[in-house]
Amino acid sequence: MKLTSVTSKVVALAVLTCISGMAAAAGSNTLTVNASVTSKCTFNSATSTLNFGAIDPSSAGPANATQANLLYRCTKGATGVAIAPSAGTLSRTLTSTTSVATMAYTLVIGSTAATGLGFGSGMDLTTTLDASILATAYQNVPAEIYKEVLTLNINP
Repeated sequence: MKLTSVTSKVVALAVLTCISGMAAAAGSNTLTVNASVTSKCTFNSATSTLNFGAIDPSSAGPANATQANLLYRCTKGATGVAIAPSAGTLSRTLTSTTSVATMAYTLVIGSTAATGLGFGSGMDLTTTLDASILATAYQNVPAEIYKEVLTLNINP
């Protein structure tokens, strides 16, 4: 069958109408993509040790222990970093692991008033932990191992 020029134009017009009708029937959508980053601080390690070592009960001065760098990271720009128990000087107690004997000590948690740098490599922030036991607290206690397990929490 041979198509005439009029028939060809009608067919072409019908095809264009169908295509434009399909295009007109297509919808559109505006997509919004969101994300939020939380303000968070974490210690670089889940555990640490502050060790007085062997204390000589015949000593006259205080026994001291220092952990120079307790490392942590915070979300970039996070301010108001706080360690709980709070930074500063705290009165604490070491308890014998085998009896009821105790030794009072002071724990000093250094300042954490820093602005977070982020969690990438090399973004560590530091604080210090220092502790002291007065001679009067250790001179008259049994020769045993004394300890306290203290949970430190850090928040932006």
